[in-house]
Amino acid sequence: MYLDVLFAADTAVNALLLAACGRLTGAPRHPGRIFLGAAAGGLASAALWFAGAASPAMPLFRAAVALLVTALAFGCRSLRLTLTRACVLYAVTCALAGVIASVGGTERLLGGLSFGMVFFSGLAVCLFASLVSQFRELRGASRTCGVTLTLGERSVTLRALLDTGHSLVDPVSNRPVLVATLASLRPLFSPALLSVLDRTGAADAPALLCALDRAGIRGFTLVPCRTVGNADGLLAAFLPDTARQDGRPLPVLVAITETELADDFDALLGTV
Repeated sequence: MYLDVLFAADTAVNALLLAACGRLTGAPRHPGRIFLGAAAGGLASAALWFAGAASPAMPLFRAAVALLVTALAFGCRSLRLTLTRACVLYAVTCALAGVIASVGGTERLLGGLSFGMVFFSGLAVCLFASLVSQFRELRGASRTCGVTLTLGERSVTLRALLDTGHSLVDPVSNRPVLVATLASLRPLFSPALLSVLDRTGAADAPALLCALDRAGIRGFTLVPCRTVGNADGLLAAFLPDTARQDGRPLPVLVAITETELADDFDALLGTV
């Protein structure tokens, strides 16, 4: 097989596998980024063609390629998320190998394979991943809701997970607390507030409130919280001008967290 044909074929199949992986993990899927990751995988296959597969370091090389490919295709918000996506990509690749083996036999898998068989097997795996993702979305639709917050003239709409285990309330006002990521709340904040947040961060809530006070920004408070491994945590929180859950009024405080949530929601909301 010519090297350019190997690269083109591997890139095309990689794109299908990355699309399936993104669908299963809920990762943002941008065609340009998926093609970039697929092309990186194609270059790695070309390098393996030159190096051969007998090197003892080959498993480490393949693992590094999987991490690189997923980071290029979906971004690298955190190492944990990238590792998860790389593992799902590996599982999808194994599923593709299983489909090829079932259609063409193991001897075809180990021997010569036509590009058409690999490509259409990849399409089948991608379709199956899409169906699994649709089923998961239907099951989880009742567990999420849209929450629109306003602060001054600014507003933002978040996708919140309705978590029955989330029972955080403000001990002073007894209001339920919506916990939202800092990244999702940024459109709601003024440039002055964002400047303080960028300098101080939200992880150290008392330090953030002190910095906001020095900047003359009021309206924030501390909410005690308890998480696994942290029994005495504090979150910085504020009272929005309005909050609505799927159109109806929602009487909540909004707490800020820098902890990454899943890709398909921006906030946690308990029973209100």
